[in-house]
Amino acid sequence: MTEMEQEDQEALWIVPFGVIRGDYLDKIAADMAREIPMTYKILPPRSIPRQAYDASRKKYNANIILDQMKEMEAPTSVLGITEYDIFSPKGDYVFSETDMVLGVAILSFLRFRQEFYGLKPDDYRFYQRSLSETVHVVGHLFGHRHCSDPYCVMYNTPTLVDLDRKGHKFCFRCKENKSL
Repeated sequence: MTEMEQEDQEALWIVPFGVIRGDYLDKIAADMAREIPMTYKILPPRSIPRQAYDASRKKYNANIILDQMKEMEAPTSVLGITEYDIFSPKGDYVFSETDMVLGVAILSFLRFRQEFYGLKPDDYRFYQRSLSETVHVVGHLFGHRHCSDPYCVMYNTPTLVDLDRKGHKFCFRCKENKSL
């Protein structure tokens, strides 16, 4: 095995689907590495699968995107990040969707932006939300379940209020359970 192949096996692949506004991915990967120590490899952007688009909802089906990601034959877990609105058949929208068994997840930054709600842009709030949900999703990829502590990054957050409250740190119990 070459050094590059070994590095790929130890890294989380981050795959942008479409354009990610701003220069956030490198910063998020660096900050995430402080919470979940490992190497992150950011791949070139890919097109979001056309077949994932649901015209009646005007959103992309997260499960169809995950199915395409499963076919990437990655030697490691894969995190897809997009700025398109995504949904799960279980609900109207989701911030993210994860298949823990196959090690793939998709995350949308779109609803973390204040301007999505007709408000003035707030780069700090956008970044904190993006980092928190990214650490949460990667936590799932590496075996963490939801936590009952509303301040733990693994707390389930269906709303921005919950997301803003919890931050991006693991609680003591979650840190102990997975040796992060």
